[in-house]
Amino acid sequence: MEGVEKNKNRFELYRTALRFLAYKITPNIRRIYMDVYDTDSRVVLSFVCDIPPSELELELIDDIETNSSAHMPDYAVFSEIFIRPDYDFFTRHDFVIFAFNDDLGDIYTVCS
Repeated sequence: MEGVEKNKNRFELYRTALRFLAYKITPNIRRIYMDVYDTDSRVVLSFVCDIPPSELELELIDDIETNSSAHMPDYAVFSEIFIRPDYDFFTRHDFVIFAFNDDLGDIYTVCS
């Protein structure tokens, strides 16, 4: 039963982060992943962008992090930014919060 409670808790964290994305996604932000680390009560939001984010995009990312953190008092919320050509799309994550519908060019490039 402990595993069920753990998954419920993770899903609630996912829903909390998801609700703060409205009006904060720009065309540059291609994907947002979330990882939950229960051992040290940490949530990491990973943003994958096409190019380095502008000042406005950095502010929007900070808003998502700050608002999520305010509603997850038992967890420390952090964000990290990756630039698309340097990001390993085979990295496993707990949740995909947002993904822009892309062709599979990234995967084909890595595999060929």
